[in-house]
Amino acid sequence: EKEALSRDEARRMIELLSEGEPDANRTGALLALCAGLRREEVCGLRWKDFDAEAGCVRIAQAVTEHDKAPKPPKSKASVRAIPLDPDTAKRLGEWKERQKAELQDIGVEQVDSTPVVSNGVGEYMIPSNLSRWFRGFVAQNSFGRCGLHKLRHTFGTLLVASGIDLVTVAHLMGHSDTAMVSKVYAHVVPDNVVRATKALGGVLYGNASTTAVVMPFSSLGMSA
Repeated sequence: EKEALSRDEARRMIELLSEGEPDANRTGALLALCAGLRREEVCGLRWKDFDAEAGCVRIAQAVTEHDKAPKPPKSKASVRAIPLDPDTAKRLGEWKERQKAELQDIGVEQVDSTPVVSNGVGEYMIPSNLSRWFRGFVAQNSFGRCGLHKLRHTFGTLLVASGIDLVTVAHLMGHSDTAMVSKVYAHVVPDNVVRATKALGGVLYGNASTTAVVMPFSSLGMSA
């Protein structure tokens, strides 16, 4: 069973990633944690894939370690739209403006096909370079053993722990069905156990205040 960051650890991670001026590495890690992107999807994301008005990103390609050019994602299910929370969308917009200025300083124009998580000259970042930076970040901030994939795993785990239905979680994670979600991400969360029995008590005793209503991401109307 894979481990995920706790809620408190995830919140501390986001606070640290959001400190100061945004950069490519911090933005990449933030997308892995807050949008559940695979490392190759993070590195393949272009500005044309970010809809600032709708506040979402569309996963349409991936960059692996040895490819000379982006390629289609892992599977058909991996091509998907992911709504971002307002803070992450805002941070992404801030990075876009900063990246534009940094590239202008070296005579490079930021265009729709420019990678969101770029190297120093506005080209696709090699995934291992992002992982290398993240290992240093984790060690500096005392997170123990934590790779980039743990951030994606945390995203899926916290969605399930928050009561989001498995079909929606599978879509957001880029899985073709719910089997992987239920096997890997559906951990037994103590808070959920308590909430479940309280909700049942509300049904049995007619106390509506104890029943929890969770708004799933699917209600946003997002589709791949």
